[in-house]
Amino acid sequence: MSTFYYLNGVADAVEQGTYENNDEIMEYMTGTVGRYPMIPTGAYLALNDESFLFPSQPDFQLEGITEKAWYKEALSYDNSWFYYYDQPYFDEVTGDLCATVIRHIHLKDGREGCFAADLMLATAQEALNGVELYETGGAMMITEEGLVLTYRDDKSVCGQNIADLNNPLLSEIGKFAAAEAAREENLVEDIKAGSDNYYVVSYLVTGTTYNINDLPLSAEGRFKVLYISTLNNNNLDIIRSETIK
Repeated sequence: MSTFYYLNGVADAVEQGTYENNDEIMEYMTGTVGRYPMIPTGAYLALNDESFLFPSQPDFQLEGITEKAWYKEALSYDNSWFYYYDQPYFDEVTGDLCATVIRHIHLKDGREGCFAADLMLATAQEALNGVELYETGGAMMITEEGLVLTYRDDKSVCGQNIADLNNPLLSEIGKFAAAEAAREENLVEDIKAGSDNYYVVSYLVTGTTYNINDLPLSAEGRFKVLYISTLNNNNLDIIRSETIK
């Protein structure tokens, strides 16, 4: 069972169950804490009566939750799907890549609110950093706004925006990713960074399932092939690089 299926099941149970008070909801949701490596802090709940249930730290209170941007966004959805909120970020304590998912929820007692969880994406980082294509190929992930999420060649750039980096290749990748966000088709293109030529293409990886497909390309001379991804709403894409000699 994937983490998302599990979170959906928990959210459904919170919606459909009958609870005497918040303590009973908190007790049920405590089972989400540490249930999967991706959600070590479990799920949490913010309701329209200002109740904030955070099982990993039961005594923690958050003031003004109905004014929080993530709460308002969750309530703007009229379905029972999970959505990524804003951009991924890096946890201040662990340094791991994180992403918050939110869902609009309705309780039987008439209250509504935001059911949320923070996903720790260290596994995704490790998987992308470990991708090897041919002799020198690799993978990376960025957002369409240019935020570097994974980059095995220089991990120090993770969490920074390409616009703030003095890196010709990343600069060209950022331009390509931004342009791709408005396109309906994923087409192979060539870019140039310094004296090197690159083939680039982006494709969508829905949710947190990273479906990496090989794209056969032929070229004369020395080229680098990049499979580039962006992050858009609840979709993640991947960037891959390969030098063909």
